[in-house]
Amino acid sequence: MRNTPVARIETFINNQGNEQTRIVESLETVERFHNRHQSSFTDFQIGIKDLNWADRLVFSTGFSRRSDEMQHGARVESRPAGEVELSSSIFFQSLKYEKEVTKKFKLSYFGTYIAGSEDVRDSTKNLYTWTGHIETNETRANGAEILSNPSLRDGNTFATAHRLYSEYEISKNHKVAISNFYAYQRIKGEDPTARLVPLDNPTVDPNTLPSTLSRNVLAGEYTGKWWSKRIETVSFGKYYTFSNRSFDFSQTGTFFSDEPITRSDDLFDFGAGLKASIDENRFFRFAYEQTVRIPTRREVFGDFTTIAPNFGILPERSENVNIGLFYKHYFKNDRFFSLQVDWFFRDLRDLIRLEVPASPNLPASFINQSEVRSQGLEVVINTLPTKNLGINYSFTYQDIVNSESPDTNNTNNSGESIPNIPSSFYNLGATYKVKSPFNKEDQISFFGYYNYVQEFSLIFQGSVRNNRNFIPTQNQLDAGLSYQLSDSGFTFSFQCNNVLDADVFDNYRIPRPNRYYNLKIRFQL
Repeated sequence: MRNTPVARIETFINNQGNEQTRIVESLETVERFHNRHQSSFTDFQIGIKDLNWADRLVFSTGFSRRSDEMQHGARVESRPAGEVELSSSIFFQSLKYEKEVTKKFKLSYFGTYIAGSEDVRDSTKNLYTWTGHIETNETRANGAEILSNPSLRDGNTFATAHRLYSEYEISKNHKVAISNFYAYQRIKGEDPTARLVPLDNPTVDPNTLPSTLSRNVLAGEYTGKWWSKRIETVSFGKYYTFSNRSFDFSQTGTFFSDEPITRSDDLFDFGAGLKASIDENRFFRFAYEQTVRIPTRREVFGDFTTIAPNFGILPERSENVNIGLFYKHYFKNDRFFSLQVDWFFRDLRDLIRLEVPASPNLPASFINQSEVRSQGLEVVINTLPTKNLGINYSFTYQDIVNSESPDTNNTNNSGESIPNIPSSFYNLGATYKVKSPFNKEDQISFFGYYNYVQEFSLIFQGSVRNNRNFIPTQNQLDAGLSYQLSDSGFTFSFQCNNVLDADVFDNYRIPRPNRYYNLKIRFQL
């Protein structure tokens, strides 16, 4: 990782001639040393079809597990983590059901049950350097590398979700649909290192007190086709109810209430859209909607490591307008060119976004940005200029700003871009296919992808700019080839990612790998 802040202890002689130590920070190239990831997944499905009471019935069950060594928190800091480990496992079951009750009435159901565990290990006093060694002259005062307090939490999660969908065809060109989605999550755990809190006289580990999150969405939709199907319309409405209940297991403050923190609400959104077609290769579309987004479990309860909970977070609401054009033209021998252009406008209230504080000792958390205005343009081009060559290009420009009215000294960053969102980016890809010189039935594909992201800020731009809070312009080129064997069902693919060995980043300036390689073998019966 290039240009990484590295802290070192330096010995010096002060003005009185005495030997002292001080911490000196510099930007250096370092290598991750505590970054292992392991994951496994298995899934078994069995299904039946064409029964009197079910057209299709599928039952599935499976298990997944992953473990991760953590090198740092939400941002890369001058002191790395050398012992923090996370692990999780999930056992899941699901059921899918489909039935055409009559030629005009269809019914489907999907339900899932999940039981999982999540373990956190962050409790060492050892202080590591980016060389991978323990700093022998210094220890951590709090006994934790990433969290503000040590944690040996063993957590358990129960979750279930159900979706019932029905569709009725009024006529050949008109139909209505009604659906209901319900989801429930319950989390609890235990942590022997947690600060015990008083509750009805005895002291308890707040992790053992269950937290719940539930939501229900009832939706209705009507679609219609008019004037020889050249005009298509869709309109919808959704009714939301949600609630969450929790004790303050985060223990970020000194006060703990013996009453649970609860929040519930009911909301409604709606929208309508129109698509006008000259033919199947040329159309115009327009949509208006008022939407609601309910906070997720991670946004409400955090992740027990780098993200703290926010029990009071509000649903996100937006008023949206979308206008789009599509054009496609065919040439000889199935060659074609297509262009899609979309313009969008969003007026958002209580936008949910992740806020990472400047201090490395504080966790990130999801917050509400009270007023945000967004507009932008998206362009997608696809073309087949020759029989063997395919080219695709997509471009996005977006202007997403804080639209709150400025306060007296504009300390609320009114009019500034929302942090951690690039304003401009595009992708260019090309694929060239040829017959194999060894077997004319086999196919070789050469492909390349170029990705550009304009520089953007991790903080409101009215603050002080430095290397830590800006992500520079990124250019990434990937290339590879695949060989498909026609007679055996095998496909071999090789890809080199970040061919130019450029500096590329995830959100909050977390470095992504430099040049690396993938080999994939696929077999299909």
